[in-house]
Amino acid sequence: MLALLRRHIPVAFTAAVVCTLFAGGPTMARAAFDAVNADKVDGKHAVGAGASTQQRKGKLVATNSSGRLPNNIIAKAPNADLLDGLDSKALKVTGQGLGGATTNINSCGSGPVMSYAVHLTRSARIFAAASSGYGRSNPGPERPTIRIQLLDAGGTVVARTNSFGTDATTGNPSLAISGVLLTLAGDAAYQAAAGDYTLRLFGDNFGSCAGFGQYQSPQLSHLLLAAGS
Repeated sequence: MLALLRRHIPVAFTAAVVCTLFAGGPTMARAAFDAVNADKVDGKHAVGAGASTQQRKGKLVATNSSGRLPNNIIAKAPNADLLDGLDSKALKVTGQGLGGATTNINSCGSGPVMSYAVHLTRSARIFAAASSGYGRSNPGPERPTIRIQLLDAGGTVVARTNSFGTDATTGNPSLAISGVLLTLAGDAAYQAAAGDYTLRLFGDNFGSCAGFGQYQSPQLSHLLLAAGS
């Protein structure tokens, strides 16, 4: 009996080894694959943030010590030329920060405070902004009012903002106004055709009709908007 067992031990051992190899085959194969690809992520090699564009072709790129990728990681960001969805070519700032001299308007009168020429090479809507300090004689007009106007080449007012006024019975108040220029009816944005215009800040005095009102250090500027924006 013992002799019989001794004859079958090599066969049983061989069968056990074969079974073990078959059972562990997938795991061992995976381990071998992982060993070969230990320096890859999802099958791709990685390079440092300082690698050149040629060196990082088809590879993953690590962030630098500040946690950032290289500035040239992409050729151009999507919508890089857009501002709130508008093409940057549709926006043009002109006349920014233009200032004028102090202007006196007598009694309860009105008149231009400052102005400058505007030349449009294409049709556009105009966003304008203006501000001014105010002083007055004693007595003098207690309620100054300002608005922005657009005049065509013939000197006719074709567009405007609404008016802004303030109480100047005490102190030296400031006035400020801004907005897209409107049609004279005030019910829609004005679409200016290509051509020559004058943008001006216009003042009105109300209240006491004695003395004068003084519009101090006025500022006027504008921004051209794309058609339909």
